[in-house]
Amino acid sequence: QVRGGTGRPKHVFTLTEAGADMFPHHYVRMTQRLLGEIVSLGQGETAGRSGRQIADVVFERMAERIAAEYGPRVQGSTLEARARSAAELIAEEGIDFEVSVEDAPSAEAGREVWLLGRGCLCTRLDDPAAPVKPCAHDQQMLSELIGAEVVPLPEERVPHDFQCGYIVRPASTA
Repeated sequence: QVRGGTGRPKHVFTLTEAGADMFPHHYVRMTQRLLGEIVSLGQGETAGRSGRQIADVVFERMAERIAAEYGPRVQGSTLEARARSAAELIAEEGIDFEVSVEDAPSAEAGREVWLLGRGCLCTRLDDPAAPVKPCAHDQQMLSELIGAEVVPLPEERVPHDFQCGYIVRPASTA
């Protein structure tokens, strides 16, 4: 309770440092990455391009840098372990993916490793009324991090509380 001037005392609540750490606040790191990529754009990368095309270049470069930075730290000998490791590492950037192991549509295919995402920055550039589609930048970044093929999960199979999903498959050797 805090007493002020006249009138009734009021209650004031604050979070402890430990409490504040429970909430995501990675926007500063992501903003720094975005600004760094924007500042590093050359005239040849922006001339004659629309804002959306420039944003695609920025997101592509960010995905490449994140994959290069975190790729050596991804651990695990199975697809599931590598997917979980990658998801934990990119969470440090505020990129939110959950790993789930689900039954494949056909019984002979066995089980599938899924990466389910929330809050992709790329979707903020599109029409908010349009259905969310998987992001090619995230797909490429996840593929490079895990060292596996990452393909979009059909929209009807993405759980309703996620924006997008990907299936992780062994890298093709062809």
